[in-house]
Amino acid sequence: MPRVDLAFRLLCDWLAIGAPSLHPAVLADVDTGVGYRHLLDLGLAKPEARLLDDITCPWCSTGMLHQVCRVRSGSGGNAYRGLCLSCGWQNIPAAQLNPISLDLPKIARAVAAALGLTSRFETQEIVHGKLWRLGEREIARKRHRIWFAPAVDDDITRALASEAGIVVCVDAPTPRSPAMAELSPFSLRACAHLRKAGLVIEDFEANVGSANTSEIGTSLASLDQRVVHINGECVPISPQVQRFLKMLVAANGKPVHKSAIADALEIDVDKFSPHQIFKKHKLVREAFIEADGSGRYRLRPLPEESHFYS
Repeated sequence: MPRVDLAFRLLCDWLAIGAPSLHPAVLADVDTGVGYRHLLDLGLAKPEARLLDDITCPWCSTGMLHQVCRVRSGSGGNAYRGLCLSCGWQNIPAAQLNPISLDLPKIARAVAAALGLTSRFETQEIVHGKLWRLGEREIARKRHRIWFAPAVDDDITRALASEAGIVVCVDAPTPRSPAMAELSPFSLRACAHLRKAGLVIEDFEANVGSANTSEIGTSLASLDQRVVHINGECVPISPQVQRFLKMLVAANGKPVHKSAIADALEIDVDKFSPHQIFKKHKLVREAFIEADGSGRYRLRPLPEESHFYS
């Protein structure tokens, strides 16, 4: 998976679970480390100033370090060291000591910038760490107030009760609270992506309120926006799942061998596993994909073929 797509998936997943601090060991993870490092490079994540409470000895990887302290290095800079009861004093890279967290205010400003609002409006925090007012934008000759709430919970529902406008969130809430009936959801996971320079949002106006699509049924009509519709519900999908489905769409009903799909997904065919690819999208796999048991896949026939992506 390209670094920017991985970083965007990690960002959305991180925001969706409440943006907790993460152990710096994630930066060394073989599968996801490059994505987390890209978030750091963009400034959307940052090392915290505090030190970890539990630090594993870098030499034996089993003992815990005690008496961790900052020491002056020979080059005049600062370094850290700690005492392992088995290995003695060990030097510790600073990158292994500080938890990493998301810079939520900066992410809110990045969303505002991607929507072209920062030149006219100041991003205002309404609920600490949870809700920001980004500004206003005219859509179809009507001005809409725009909010950013990574995840919609009870605090957000109370703060936005009876408000009108657009709420930008990671995943559009389903079902929506009656208190937020006047707010149109916009899903970042479905309609945004990362580039080397930062967050990009495309076709904003076309996708506002896209969760209200019960008339569409089960459809791939919005596949370009990384959205599918299952029984009228708008379901965001990952870039990898999107590319998988696009391969099957392009085959126009003919089966596609897993080797061709693996090439499109930029993974080794020996590691090709639909179970892993659709781990968080099981309903999508059940709704749209058929397998013949011999490594070939095709789109499951839908009630209305006109709803297929084209």
